Amino acid sequence: MREIKFRLIKNDKIVGYERHALIDSNISIMHRPTLDSAWKFVYPDFKHWICHDDKKQFTGLYDKNGTEIYEGDVVKYYDSFKMWLVSEVIDVGSAFAVKTPENPIPLYDFVRNYYYDNSSILEIGVIGNIHENPELLES
Repeated sequence: MREIKFRLIKNDKIVGYERHALIDSNISIMHRPTLDSAWKFVYPDFKHWICHDDKKQFTGLYDKNGTEIYEGDVVKYYDSFKMWLVSEVIDVGSAFAVKTPENPIPLYDFVRNYYYDNSSILEIGVIGNIHENPELLES
């Protein structure tokens, strides 16, 4: 089962991370301000609550460097002509995809062969996100 995690956003800036965990048949919510800080339980006193106005979900997948891929990440990937392209990871309702001018490419297409030949996962890499690096999408 994949971890349910989110990147927390406030005023278009990343302010922390949220994780949902099933502990003793109860869903527990934990927050942390940075990727390398410890998870802290939010309930019962909200002492470790990180105020946010939006959140971007963890896709459950990792890029070629082992970096978690979140909705809103900017990725560099090979297209069918083996040219490097840069785009944003988006939520298309029932899946996560890489935004393209035509149709979104499901993230699954980048990693589906990983379990068979360990090659496709090497085709995508996180280079930033739309909150901290919007200029990456301008070119």
